[in-house]
Amino acid sequence: MKLEIPAADSAILAAFSSYIAFKILTKEPEIKISSKKLVGHVEELAIFPLKTCRGISLKKAKVCKFGLKSGNLIDRFFATRQLNGVKTSAIQNLRLKLIEIKEGANNDEFIFSAPDKKPLVLNLADCSELTIIDFYGDKIVAKDGGDAAAEWFSTYLGEEARLTVNPEGRDVRKTNWIPEKNGPALDWRLKGIDFLKTDNFSNHYPIQLISSDSIDDINSKLPANREKISHWNFRSNIIAKMLNNTPWDEDNWIGRLYIGDCIIAMARESLRCPLITVDKEEITVCQDDEPMKTLKTFRKINLKDVPFLAEKKLCKISGLKIKFFFNLFFFSWN
Repeated sequence: MKLEIPAADSAILAAFSSYIAFKILTKEPEIKISSKKLVGHVEELAIFPLKTCRGISLKKAKVCKFGLKSGNLIDRFFATRQLNGVKTSAIQNLRLKLIEIKEGANNDEFIFSAPDKKPLVLNLADCSELTIIDFYGDKIVAKDGGDAAAEWFSTYLGEEARLTVNPEGRDVRKTNWIPEKNGPALDWRLKGIDFLKTDNFSNHYPIQLISSDSIDDINSKLPANREKISHWNFRSNIIAKMLNNTPWDEDNWIGRLYIGDCIIAMARESLRCPLITVDKEEITVCQDDEPMKTLKTFRKINLKDVPFLAEKKLCKISGLKIKFFFNLFFFSWN
């Protein structure tokens, strides 16, 4: 799958490496395009149907308002919450990372599995009771997964938890990006698009992209005897390969980016939390704090520039100043 940008929009702003896309477009924006420039190819796709669960590698995917979709599995369509309604993730309970999800016998059936645990078969038709999940202070009306799912997750996680299902008919929620605190958006030059809303249980926006070349560059900076990382550390949906094999070349993408004929828009760089230091196959945090430690040496964010970030370990893969925090990007794929 080719990655292309208009040649006229290839000016360099500097320093994006991992991006979050936020709105699916059904048609090409009303912007005149002179020509396109090939910049790379899609190397791999991935989805995480349950927030912070084990990812699923894909060679192809559809695009829906929630993000990437494969069959009936939709990225970050499920989430767990505490009894008080507050959402949970692997940051609070690492065992979530070992949960796998696959499709069941019919369209509404999903099978959850975990080590040394009998699988849970969930039918969406049985998830009719409405509930509220507190998602970074935003109260979202969703559907409860039922008592059987609650018992399964509570037993496996070792704490009271309930499964939350994302009802397709609900209103989209606002992201936890606050323009009043974190800087104004640019003039998007697009009509009829709300750039501050998302539909799935991602932290900010429905789709994240990173390049394998940038990951290789991080690995080259890690200690020599240290195990290499992969895109799974970053839990991205689209893994791109640069045409010129240049790391951080995605920093140069400004304007529209196409993969096939499906266009989506880029919002901002991705902020990274300590979850990137958790081993993919195990439920242990890497004691050397890598790759966060290495990222801090050349991609560190100044927290005083972003008041709403409370975790001191947060690190952005971007080196941009706050005034460049918003930039307009487009990309797409078949």
